[in-house]
Amino acid sequence: MNSGGWSTPMTSNDPEVIKKAVACVKRSIDDAAFYGANAILLVPGIVNEEINYETAMVNAKKNIKKVVKYAEEKKIYVCIENVWNKFLLSPIEFRNFVLYFKSDYVQAYFDVGNIVLYGYPQQWIITLGSLIKKVHIKGFDSATRNFVPLLKGTINWEAVMKAFREIGYDGSFNAELGADERGYKGISDDIDVILSK
Repeated sequence: MNSGGWSTPMTSNDPEVIKKAVACVKRSIDDAAFYGANAILLVPGIVNEEINYETAMVNAKKNIKKVVKYAEEKKIYVCIENVWNKFLLSPIEFRNFVLYFKSDYVQAYFDVGNIVLYGYPQQWIITLGSLIKKVHIKGFDSATRNFVPLLKGTINWEAVMKAFREIGYDGSFNAELGADERGYKGISDDIDVILSK
């Protein structure tokens, strides 16, 4: 994971911030190569009171492009994640953003739980299709607007797994949540249930 996505966002207007952001992503790519990973997770930037949506779009495209060739040379995927950053808020926009880079090494890191607040994960999965390279799973309850254990929220896991099968996704499912009273075995048991759907 590129840890600078929030503190040094690719959507910034500050040249010094972008210089740090690009260096941070390249370092993440180097780290991934060193440890034998094939991908990094990248938060594509943020929209806030200082960075409006249109500026964020222009800056993110321009600045992420600065690391694409490096990723291709190192053969490390840069996987853009959907997060609560007020940016890339529809599956079509997200898909078009990833496709903009015209590189096999820019893909999507789809987070099932992060989408539930403003969309349906199964719909995003179908729209993103083969662009999904990595997946985060976690539970989310749309009524309370809280992350919860995998099987306790409002995610329709049957529809989600049907969508993953439909697009032919055969990668891993990385659980991004802490253990409950059952310990990490509980997460493993819940994933077994999800995979059986």
